[in-house]
Amino acid sequence: LLTAPPPVLEKGTRVWYRDRDGAEIEAHVVHVDRSCCFSPSDEPLYTVSLTGADGRERSTVRERLRPYRHACVLLIGFSEAHQAGAALLVRMADGSGRCMVPGGLLEAVDEEGAQGALREFAEEVLGLSGEAAQARGTELWRQAHATGALHGPFGSTEVHEAFLAVAGGSFGSIDEVASSFSPNDECEAAVLVPISRIDGSASEVEGFDGTTIQLREKLGFQRM
Repeated sequence: LLTAPPPVLEKGTRVWYRDRDGAEIEAHVVHVDRSCCFSPSDEPLYTVSLTGADGRERSTVRERLRPYRHACVLLIGFSEAHQAGAALLVRMADGSGRCMVPGGLLEAVDEEGAQGALREFAEEVLGLSGEAAQARGTELWRQAHATGALHGPFGSTEVHEAFLAVAGGSFGSIDEVASSFSPNDECEAAVLVPISRIDGSASEVEGFDGTTIQLREKLGFQRM
């Protein structure tokens, strides 16, 4: 069967570049050479600049480049503490005071977006890192799939995938998750917000205590 060629990457696209040893290195596209394309099926050649390698550049082909993809997971559940439906956000540790849905870039170890989103959840909410975050994220991913607690993806799988997870089971209650938050390099606090006050087109949300919480991105951006 004939398959369509992968989409052309534009200049400036952030990617993972796979070197001759199979290792993936962060990079971005600095040049796209279409002079070798004589038909719609022909693929251009790329020049990428390697991150953290003194700007060294490599000429390469599309099959060695994996575009950055993002994934996030919004945990929801009934909060006994607030006697209402709640969603869990994390407050960024950059001093801005803004909150976001746990998530981030997918890595080579992630088999799919949901696994990557839950690995990031383990990092940003549970304070784990490295292999511990990967193991806990994979455990949550498998259990959430098995119990039907995971919904999605929402959004474009080429760029960003958003997932919805229902608290309980392997996650514990949403109050338990919030109270077990561990500060880390990326996030300084877990914040529960009332589901009833979330407006996907707004860049802020009102908290349970009536304060206004600024969001890094509109929740509608995550296609929730």
